[in-house]
Amino acid sequence: MCQQFYALASLMGGSSVYRETIIRELFDLLRDEEPEVTKTAFVSLMDLVDVLEPSFRKEQAYPVFKEYIRSPPPAMESLLTENFGKYLWAVKTELAAGGEQDANLFIQYYTAASEDGPPATRRACAYNLPAVCASLPIYHFNIHLHPVLKHLAADTFVESRISVAAGLHEISKLLGNKAYAMLKGTFTLLLQDKEPAVQKVLILNMNIVLDMFAAQIGTSEEKERFFSQLVPSLLQYLETTAVSSIAKLQPIYNHLTHFPNYFSATYLHGTFLPVLLKHLKNGPRALMPQCANIIVLFCRRLCSATLENDIFCKLIMDFGKSK
Repeated sequence: MCQQFYALASLMGGSSVYRETIIRELFDLLRDEEPEVTKTAFVSLMDLVDVLEPSFRKEQAYPVFKEYIRSPPPAMESLLTENFGKYLWAVKTELAAGGEQDANLFIQYYTAASEDGPPATRRACAYNLPAVCASLPIYHFNIHLHPVLKHLAADTFVESRISVAAGLHEISKLLGNKAYAMLKGTFTLLLQDKEPAVQKVLILNMNIVLDMFAAQIGTSEEKERFFSQLVPSLLQYLETTAVSSIAKLQPIYNHLTHFPNYFSATYLHGTFLPVLLKHLKNGPRALMPQCANIIVLFCRRLCSATLENDIFCKLIMDFGKSK
């Protein structure tokens, strides 16, 4: 029955009498003795936020959500953590109106779950982190959510680290000009992760994060120092993890065109171009045209006729005169 409320409320449009009947029935089901009925009724309640007037959200949905966060029933805990970001975003207006007291209530619940919960709960917290950051004033990130991010990025459960890596670019957008200062350590840690699945997910949107970092780093010395830390992990990924798989190699190829904005000519010529030349000879045939385009792009950014001549001579010897 609970699962039909959203469709019914959508169909009723402006009929306040019928809406009130549905809401009354829904609150009766929230008090049901059967935990599964209560859970489904709560899901329906939060779904109705999208189709009913703001007063319903303020006067009925938000107080129930807040009460569950204050004293979560055991049967509701997994539902609350798995959908925490979604539900928090749905009531962000009421959350802002509630001030620091309400914000701290939700933050304390989320922080405790991310630190002390079982693996599945911590993974859910990592997945929901971008939505939580978007739902709260950004200063809460500095105080409360940055420690959560660092904790989850080093979590012993790999799925938590994968979820952090998958959402890091979204958090960087929310932080704006503070992205480099707040996220440089976490990005480096995730890129150096020993689990290839973490690296793979991080690399999918790597250019979004690194473009922001490059624009925010204050000096050329600091830029060189930061990006040089990334070279071993990127090189290892290019040389071993990704080289035999188009699915793994394609994403990093898509981002290699940004590398001249991050790395000096020394790194382009001495570190990345030798690997790309090997890929051009022995890598996946489907990606060879893209690899060749990247090599030419790197050569244009070497700013040295000697270095350019060195690469083009190798290309002529290995490919121009090859069988």
